[in-house]
Amino acid sequence: MKQAYDDIRCYQECDYQNAQSQLWNDPEFLHLLRKIPFIPNADAYRQLALSFPTLESFQKGFVRPLLKEVCQMSHSQITCSGLENIDKSKAYLFISNHRD
Repeated sequence: MKQAYDDIRCYQECDYQNAQSQLWNDPEFLHLLRKIPFIPNADAYRQLALSFPTLESFQKGFVRPLLKEVCQMSHSQITCSGLENIDKSKAYLFISNHRD
């Protein structure tokens, strides 16, 4: 049964194979992948991605190197400012829209 927020929750191990299949069989995703300059062979990249048997191995062996490459190509530094304005005696809730 579908639960509230299923569409945006983090993938779990039981979701991994189905999510991989949907992603790598999506023609629009494959078309987009072929446009990325540092991916010379989208089909080989697909085979590599599908070779990871678990979600954790996929994240460590595929996603981490991919994000590292994107970061190296897209920026030279990350900064953080304004932390001095946070009152340590108060509680805060920081909200982000992302998927682990």
